[in-house]
Amino acid sequence: MTTPSGNILFNNASGSDTQASGLGPYTAVYGSGASTDGTAVVTGITTTGVSAGDLLWVQTSSGRQFAIIASVDSGTQVTCDDTFALGSGQTWAIGGKRQTIGNADSQLMFADGHDDWTIELEDDQSISSAITWSGRDDTERSFRVIGSSGSIKSITQTASSTAHFSLSSSSCNFNNIKFLNSAATQEVVVLGATGANEARFHNCICGEGSGGNNPSGFCKRGGGGLSMTFFNCIADHCTGAGFGSTSTRGYITARNCKAIGCTSHGFATRGDGDVMMHNCISDSNGGDGVNAGGTETGAVFITNCVFRNNTGSGFATNKDDVHSSSASIVNCQITENGAYGISWPNWIGNPEMAFFDGNNFGTGATANTSGDYQGVTGGSRDTAVDPAYTDTANGDYTPGTTSQLTAGHPEFTIDTSVSSNQPIGVVGGSATGGSSYTNVAAAKFTRLE
Repeated sequence: MTTPSGNILFNNASGSDTQASGLGPYTAVYGSGASTDGTAVVTGITTTGVSAGDLLWVQTSSGRQFAIIASVDSGTQVTCDDTFALGSGQTWAIGGKRQTIGNADSQLMFADGHDDWTIELEDDQSISSAITWSGRDDTERSFRVIGSSGSIKSITQTASSTAHFSLSSSSCNFNNIKFLNSAATQEVVVLGATGANEARFHNCICGEGSGGNNPSGFCKRGGGGLSMTFFNCIADHCTGAGFGSTSTRGYITARNCKAIGCTSHGFATRGDGDVMMHNCISDSNGGDGVNAGGTETGAVFITNCVFRNNTGSGFATNKDDVHSSSASIVNCQITENGAYGISWPNWIGNPEMAFFDGNNFGTGATANTSGDYQGVTGGSRDTAVDPAYTDTANGDYTPGTTSQLTAGHPEFTIDTSVSSNQPIGVVGGSATGGSSYTNVAAAKFTRLE
């Protein structure tokens, strides 16, 4: 496959969905006389300023519409990496900027793309239907949608009960994207519709605070499995579970993420995949801080997190098929929750596979309503003191006492000479999400990379 010559650009203000492909000459070349013969050769076009690696758009009546140019054969012909259906007198374009990802032809890019394609949004976008993202040559990698120049760009779904993206045996990748939903009935951003799917988010935001245009969460499973990876992301007052959902089968991995004010759980999975979290915050959500699902096997590894003021437990699961699984929750602040700190009432696994230690559960007004643990036993380095966070209203969860900074379990290492204790709670007092996000009333956003 030919390496693309750059990113595929979309600009709602200055782009065109009828006279541009998004990648190629700065000023697009276009026309209406393209002929395709069922191969990778396209004739009847103009190739002035066109190079291998540029993107050709042909408005075919069926099948593929977008392909990377492998060679410029003449002033009127190119050969592409992929084949087009038979046709003549077709609208075509190379270069410039496309206008909207919601355009019916533009949406085909998500089926035509290869794993080295990157769609770059130069401004905010709006869609009114779910975009189907299907796998091509590499479903493990797929291609990306990013905000231009590392800044946050929004994609707003305007249709009720409709996800932004529907996956079909594929993987999606997002970087510097803010997802909004202005419809009366919100849906998640990514729905794992059919097959095994994976969704990856980096520096992304779902929602915009109380009363905003908030999707129901980042992801959930539809007809297939869905594994989820989040880095530096925030779920801000989602109308469901912020990260994942209880219908989602698959893994959830989160680092430097925050779920705040969501109507359901902050983080959730159905339970038959692993839950791995580090330096995350789940605060003031309507369910559990983390809900790891029901009765199926899945390992749990959680370190240096804050789960506070959630309606349910800080961490909760009803898993009972855990004979081959392990669980580790260490160095976390788990306070002020409406049920237990850690609730695992059906644990029937090997006790040696469960490790809970170095956690703080608060005291008095900051204690968990039902107690510290249910179903499992804590360790000798657990504490029960007021965390005295510096300023949770502005996202600073730094403990207010020096002892809290060093009271946790020692660092996991094979070097026995290392004995220093690790901090309890999020490192540096915050978890990040979306480098350009400015709602400081919801979170403290300093990038941790």
